[in-house]
Amino acid sequence: ASLSASVWAYVIGAVCGIVSTMDPHEMNFRRTMDDLNWLMMDHGVPHPMCKKLRRYFHGTRDIARLRVEKDIIEHMSPK
Repeated sequence: ASLSASVWAYVIGAVCGIVSTMDPHEMNFRRTMDDLNWLMMDHGVPHPMCKKLRRYFHGTRDIARLRVEKDIIEHMSPK
């Protein structure tokens, strides 16, 4: 029984590791949203403003990704 539990724990850990590294941009966005939520709660930001800020971050999500990609491409270009 303990062998099968160990194997199951290993499989779950491996799957979680693979899934968590699949999209670093998504992970970065989620971390940013977690930080934003904590910041707003910590500073007592009114709920309507929280909704606006979350909407803004969701709206600029692709722009942030393009900025990262642009920086990487610039590092590849000869100067």
